[in-house]
Amino acid sequence: MRIIDRYLSRKFIVSFFYCLIAFLSLRLIIDISSRLYFLISHNVPFDITARYYLSIIPHEIVRLMPISLLLSTLHNLGELSRFNEYTAITACGVSLYRLIRPILIIAFIISTLSFTFNEYLVPPTWSNALKLKEKYISPKWRPHQGAQFNLLYYGSEGRIFFIETVNETGTVLEAILITQEDSHGHMGWRLDARLAEWSKENGWLFYDGIIRKFGAFGEIKSEERFTKKVIDIKERPKHFSHRQPHPEEMSFRELKKHINLLEERKQKPLREKVSLYNKISFPFMNLAIIFLGIPFALTSPRTAGLMIGLALSLGICFIYYTIASIGQALGNNGFITPVVAAWLGNLTAIIGGVILLRRVRK
Repeated sequence: MRIIDRYLSRKFIVSFFYCLIAFLSLRLIIDISSRLYFLISHNVPFDITARYYLSIIPHEIVRLMPISLLLSTLHNLGELSRFNEYTAITACGVSLYRLIRPILIIAFIISTLSFTFNEYLVPPTWSNALKLKEKYISPKWRPHQGAQFNLLYYGSEGRIFFIETVNETGTVLEAILITQEDSHGHMGWRLDARLAEWSKENGWLFYDGIIRKFGAFGEIKSEERFTKKVIDIKERPKHFSHRQPHPEEMSFRELKKHINLLEERKQKPLREKVSLYNKISFPFMNLAIIFLGIPFALTSPRTAGLMIGLALSLGICFIYYTIASIGQALGNNGFITPVVAAWLGNLTAIIGGVILLRRVRK
């Protein structure tokens, strides 16, 4: 049995790396092709471009691991079935569960490596890639050098800021929307303004805006329009000048601290909590999706080739991501707990895979 384990493991690992390299190369080629005109026409330096693409590689490797594992599984176990090797092995008294054990062990090891990558390597490299993209690669950077766009900031006392554009120093805000909850968790007031400027003498000076105050049932109690008004809020330019990191730019520990900070500010960070648990669930998608791929590999037609395997892989991944996206949407809106939302795709894949495996065994 050790000979079969070594045989399967070697074929599985080699084909996995071939698939990973192929998918990664294809991903980079497509991205470079789509940006080539902009890079050339705006004279983006080669070293900047190279640094950007080197920075996104760890992130893309983690994202492409599951489909590479799945295609490798469908290809290798499909070959066992097509060439009657699976029949010969089971005729010798080897059970299906014993046969797939080395594949599951390898998938678990790869899941662990994916989690390690996602925790220690992806956050700093992905953060660097986003900074390079915003400053050099993205066309949006050109009109407003150093600016931030579409900023969402959770302030103190239950305030939430939605700002379309923030300048590099955080002293000029454009297209601002500020909301603040009352002690009962209802919206207390809302401020919309075209522009806000910071001065050391007056603080925040807002232009061309409207302030609405709401009652307990959401009705408008009062409305004040203004062309120029000083409004006292505790947030300062330093709070807006630093770009708010995306959850993928933070490790599990950093995101946990960020969530604790939001909760101290009386916010409900449902999206952040779903992202937190996704940092554990997504790496183990590598293991979960294998459970779903093995039955399809062993029951595929004998004439099925690599293209059939690729089509099956894409179909299975599409189903998985659809279910995972539904879970994430439900979790973000509080319909299910963040833990269930993050693990819904994996749990569905494992349960579905086990049911199908029992049928294959029979």
